[in-house]
Amino acid sequence: LLSLIFCPSSSSSSSWDEYRPVLFPSLLFALSILTSTLFERYRHSASSDLHALHRPVHDDEWNVSHPALRRTHAYLSEYACRRVDGYCHPDLLPVPSRRTHRARVDIPPGAVLLVLPRALQVWDLDALRDDWVRRRLLGARHDGGSGGGGNFVDSGAYLAAHLARWRMLGRRRRRRRGSEYRGST
Repeated sequence: LLSLIFCPSSSSSSSWDEYRPVLFPSLLFALSILTSTLFERYRHSASSDLHALHRPVHDDEWNVSHPALRRTHAYLSEYACRRVDGYCHPDLLPVPSRRTHRARVDIPPGAVLLVLPRALQVWDLDALRDDWVRRRLLGARHDGGSGGGGNFVDSGAYLAAHLARWRMLGRRRRRRRGSEYRGST
């Protein structure tokens, strides 16, 4: 088809010469519509994971045999809501795959949904009260390149370091307790 447009044979009729100036722009227009359609389809398929976040979730959508999700479910339904002076509205259901709760039915405005005790909340202020974080990280800056002197790090960085340190110390304590137990037998 392109060879007919650009290199017509000598046997072409004079009517072909009339349509030739219109045929190439029409072909370009059709090609641009096809490309645009394919691009839109790819864009929507690439963002399908984002749309999945806003899809309604049902309780039976999580794998009940997955150990991490079972622990998360127990934490959301039992520990955070009942055992440590916490409160969850009776119409809230845990969704362990998202580490959150969802409403079973419409909950009236002004109703208390969740009360999470302070002992279960870890804030960046807790991290800034930690001596280790204050001595080693307070005043830290982003690397400013060869000139140095970048911006101060965000308080979330202190919180991340604080939580990582808690995790490491917890593992060490568990290892020590395990070795003490093995040594006594």
